Amino acid sequence: MVDKLVVMTVWSDRVSPLFDVSQRALLLTIRSGRVVEQEEVALPFGTGEEKLAFIRRLRADTVLCGAVSQVVAAHAVKLGLRLIPFVAGQVEDVLSAYTAGQLPKEELSMPGWHAEGVRKGSAQGTQPSDGALGSKKGSR
Repeated sequence: MVDKLVVMTVWSDRVSPLFDVSQRALLLTIRSGRVVEQEEVALPFGTGEEKLAFIRRLRADTVLCGAVSQVVAAHAVKLGLRLIPFVAGQVEDVLSAYTAGQLPKEELSMPGWHAEGVRKGSAQGTQPSDGALGSKKGSR
């Protein structure tokens, strides 16, 4: 059985509202849809790209976060990370939805964003239809 390593940026007991300035994250080991290990890690001070490089060194393949700049989102894709951005809510609620395969989810999205990754009122989406950057629909 293959473990999946996921990083969720956190602030207090919620998803951190802005990835680029996040200071803490949870490194989650997920097996068969259950969290089997959880560790809090300090993210490096510096740029969003430096944070992503650190996350990649942790061997994580997925990042759950709040808002993220386009430059940093593009860098995540270059690094081969699956980025699920614009997530909001309590850590436990987001984690439950993720392990159940329910992210992105409207009620756990930042205000102004649909679960499909389309900004409300915009003609074009900024993400693939599964709401994640760096993934192919149905690939995971």
